[in-house]
Amino acid sequence: MSLKFKPHKRAKLPDLTRNDLFVEQGNDEQIGLILGHKPGSKEEWRVYQALLANNWEGKILYQQPLQGGRVRGGFIVDFILRGVPRPTPLFVNGDYFHQDTEEVILQIMATRNRGLLDPVIIWDYEIPTQEEADNVVSQRIGNG
Repeated sequence: MSLKFKPHKRAKLPDLTRNDLFVEQGNDEQIGLILGHKPGSKEEWRVYQALLANNWEGKILYQQPLQGGRVRGGFIVDFILRGVPRPTPLFVNGDYFHQDTEEVILQIMATRNRGLLDPVIIWDYEIPTQEEADNVVSQRIGNG
């Protein structure tokens, strides 16, 4: 006797390409993919657009794990900018998830131990619009 299981039909995943835009629920602002990944927040999307405007295209790594990534003791670097003399980690921190100053200090120490430059931290309240994100990125990071 053989058992036959009927496979469940799964919802088809949307076929998103790099240029596709989508609207976050409860928000009129259109955001798209960052290097093939859905952004974690609209602030990450704004920073990514500002980086592209400052000639960082081709020098950006997105959502890179450090010290194990999403396991205990590890974390995810939002952006790593491959620049000279060493790569620069860039964190886009929101007050909701990153309000603990101890976590921010650990992020800085861990990136130093990995041979990276001191991280640049941009807070969500600093970039409520794309124009302000452009200004913050050009002031703190500059051109690629």
